[in-house]
Amino acid sequence: MPFVHEDGSEVTAVALLQRDARRFQLVAGFFYVDPGTGRRYEIPAHDTSRPPGPDNENSTDLASVPMFLWGLIPSYGLQTRAALLHDVLADRADDVDGEAGWRLRREADRLFRVALLESEVPLLRALIMWCAVSMGRYTYRPFGPMRALLGTLQLAVGVLSVYAALVLPFVLGHPIWLALLGVPAALAAVVPRDRDYFALWPYLGALVLPIVVVAWLLARVFWALNAVFWLLSGRVGAAPELALRRFGAKPL
Repeated sequence: MPFVHEDGSEVTAVALLQRDARRFQLVAGFFYVDPGTGRRYEIPAHDTSRPPGPDNENSTDLASVPMFLWGLIPSYGLQTRAALLHDVLADRADDVDGEAGWRLRREADRLFRVALLESEVPLLRALIMWCAVSMGRYTYRPFGPMRALLGTLQLAVGVLSVYAALVLPFVLGHPIWLALLGVPAALAAVVPRDRDYFALWPYLGALVLPIVVVAWLLARVFWALNAVFWLLSGRVGAAPELALRRFGAKPL
């Protein structure tokens, strides 16, 4: 029972107020109890008397998944409570500069993974979501431009090595190239604090990248069809948007 109300009873429902196409406000707050330490983390309610701020203040978009990937990983569901927890902890980490902020963000990501699994999110989906948010620690410049550069390069090299290991044995006719599958694991040893992330994400990234690309392309095809129907109907309704604005969506 990791998510509880103030009186210790289990959180079985989350009350949300939808403010626009992507943003919600939490009506009633609750707590998360870390199973390892017993520490309680508060997920406070938003101020529903005020609208969301321009930079997503006083609101949440739940799990920050692009719309074209909702068929793969929806923005809400079993992961909703864990996503709300991560929103709170990640926002706090982003307000702290330097190494201290990075460590807070790392702890926020760790708790997100634990909470996802405790919420019975399927393992593969939970690991993909954890790796996706953890990537922010190595691509988010306020945590250090050098760390962002090296983290991005390490991930790119890892993913490319996986693809090379799967293709080169057939192209060059020698199985020795399969050894490239070990490159991500070897590179992960260079970053012992985040070995799990760097050892796992290149493999998962290589798995989901083709799905992401296809989903992105299909979303554009659907937008084009939507635009044709809109024009043929005499422009009835709102004009289709190529990409829904993440935090500036129109009010309901």
